[in-house]
Amino acid sequence: MPDSVIDPSEPVSRFLLKGDLRPDGKTVKYSAFLPPSNLRLSVFRVFDLSDQPIWALAAEKVEPFRGKVIARGNLSVGQIESKQLTVQPDEDAASRHANIIGWPEDRGQRGTIAQALAADARVTTRPD
Repeated sequence: MPDSVIDPSEPVSRFLLKGDLRPDGKTVKYSAFLPPSNLRLSVFRVFDLSDQPIWALAAEKVEPFRGKVIARGNLSVGQIESKQLTVQPDEDAASRHANIIGWPEDRGQRGTIAQALAADARVTTRPD
């Protein structure tokens, strides 16, 4: 696993639930990228993983807490950093978990950034 400096080209995924996708099933609602009150939005580092291990990661780390993951929104670290945010990996690199931090205090600005991230995200739907 890489150290705490993350390459801008590294992919991360935001695991998505049923309500996170638009009706077309191919685009993400911006609300999926709004940070919670602690301003730490959870993502997973998926570099060097094929689809099956990524979905296994979702099943193990996300589904017990949030429910059935139906898709993922894929972004590069560079796309996130271009919004003046930072991807902060957990101390336990093996967890592959990271948080998007550095959100502005202003709620409207957070919404604008979430809209931009949702627009940038490439959706991969979970195979049945």
